Amino acid sequence: MIFFNAHIGRTAGLTLTYILRRNFGDEFLKLGSKDLSKYLGKQRISPVTLMLTPDEINYIIDQCDKIPKCMSSHYLPIPTGLEALRQRFNNVKMITFLRDPIARVISHYFAFRKKRLLEVELPKHVKYDYRYDMNNFFRNDKYVSSKYGIHNSTENHQTYFIDNSINIRKAISRLRNDFWFVGIVERFDEGLLILKDQFNKLGKNFDIMYMRQQIAPRTEEEINQLVTSEIRDKIKDTNKLDLQLYQEAKQIFEERKKSYSGDFESDLREYRKRLRKWQLYQNQVSYKGKKIIEWVRNKFTIGHR
Repeated sequence: MIFFNAHIGRTAGLTLTYILRRNFGDEFLKLGSKDLSKYLGKQRISPVTLMLTPDEINYIIDQCDKIPKCMSSHYLPIPTGLEALRQRFNNVKMITFLRDPIARVISHYFAFRKKRLLEVELPKHVKYDYRYDMNNFFRNDKYVSSKYGIHNSTENHQTYFIDNSINIRKAISRLRNDFWFVGIVERFDEGLLILKDQFNKLGKNFDIMYMRQQIAPRTEEEINQLVTSEIRDKIKDTNKLDLQLYQEAKQIFEERKKSYSGDFESDLREYRKRLRKWQLYQNQVSYKGKKIIEWVRNKFTIGHR
């Protein structure tokens, strides 16, 4: 059995990756662009990163010091990559979070805009300078998609990620039948509580404390200037399948919430209290201080068994 996080860009996937890494340690395998460069060479990710082939997936797993129990990636194609994992591990527990499509595209833009603002010279695949014009971001994604054979990440990207044929009927069916867990970014803490409960039902403890990772920065002034009502309408018009899929994901989320073991609202309040304290501790106590506290706690526990 293996757990796989189908990491759709700008859906809190790095925060979930942070949680998965804390739980699985060196049996967790993350396959981002830099990780693929390590296994497959720098040319494999330049100028863009294509989806993995089944042979590449198996090759990477074979290179690991330990066979992973959990994986996370933007680049596992569905269904072909999923079938490759099933052939190898038999039981694949698929995990994903979806996000309101309009908010996801806007977040996607600001994340790439930040990256470009830090660069002295724009990369060759950036044909349209989109740093101060979101319409150019759409133009450039269309250009990159056409030139390099990757999916346009501003148009129905979540539907594509769940089913590479961009068939909404198949995507909804996969979401319902192939995915062990489906979360909603806008209800992230609730989703983690449900995910923890699902791990508990497998007899596995799952720690859901987290620090938020890679937030795409943007000021209210930047949003008002760059994300006009026309831009929002354009995103809505080009993401009709994603909007439909997102509505289905919300329904699945509510259905699975009903099967939660225990008092959900009470457990959610308690979890959020503990999470705030944990995050405060992580922010304020130095690494050295944490090691001292851990040493004292272990010494005290061992001495009083």
